[in-house]
Amino acid sequence: MECAYSSSLDPFGIYSDAMLWEALTAVDLAAHIKANLSSGLEADVAQGGENWSAGQRQLLCLARALLEKPKLMVMDEATSNIDSRTDDKIQAMLQSAFVECSVLTIAHRIDTIMWYDKVLVLDQGSVLEYDSPKDLAKKEGSAFGALLAEYSKGKKN
Repeated sequence: MECAYSSSLDPFGIYSDAMLWEALTAVDLAAHIKANLSSGLEADVAQGGENWSAGQRQLLCLARALLEKPKLMVMDEATSNIDSRTDDKIQAMLQSAFVECSVLTIAHRIDTIMWYDKVLVLDQGSVLEYDSPKDLAKKEGSAFGALLAEYSKGKKN
């Protein structure tokens, strides 16, 4: 079963096309849709988004969240299938667009959570640390600091 892109973004038909395009622009999808899909917002999205890449499906979900303006948003590896350039844009958008929202994020891209207020580091279900990412990064012997160093080293290679 397929439905239009606009229906995937706005299943209840609440938002104007301009608002849909604004959300798609914010998550860096609008240019792709305009360039590759002649039917624009009415382009088909297959069930489960099978005709879209994993990264595009993640961006679509973020665009929907932008429209809905939730008070709480849970993201589990929400940008794991997105290239670094797009991820940087998404992180900047999250910082500005979700200031009135509590965002709970599960992430392995450590640098994407450096702007968060607090970080909870878990290991095998046990809490190792809880503090601001900047404080944890500076703390000697910090598990978060070690993860950040390891991640940064891996990015350079």
